Amino acid sequence: MLRVDGTFDVECSDWDEFCVGATFDGNRARVYYDVDRMIDDMRERGGTHFAHAGGVYDMLLVLERARIRGIACQVDRSQHRVTRIVMGKLTLRDSYSLWPAPLEELCGA
Repeated sequence: MLRVDGTFDVECSDWDEFCVGATFDGNRARVYYDVDRMIDDMRERGGTHFAHAGGVYDMLLVLERARIRGIACQVDRSQHRVTRIVMGKLTLRDSYSLWPAPLEELCGA
């Protein structure tokens, strides 16, 4: 069975300036204006969290922040994309690796 404890997404300007992030655990949405706070909250809650196409964008930001902050993590890749990051009790996964289509197609929008 596929474990999903939450989802996350980040939005940036000019591809590299963090603007806002959000997480959803199935009950509660949280909005963050500080990427480190978002990462720390997800690490504290733990579990498996997905980002769609996160392996070519969202998860790269998380990896860069982990590198800068000295947070140890394990990284799995497939070709040019990150498919999984493990930081202690937190696992981040790219849902595009499981469903390789735009979200609007998957959700029928």
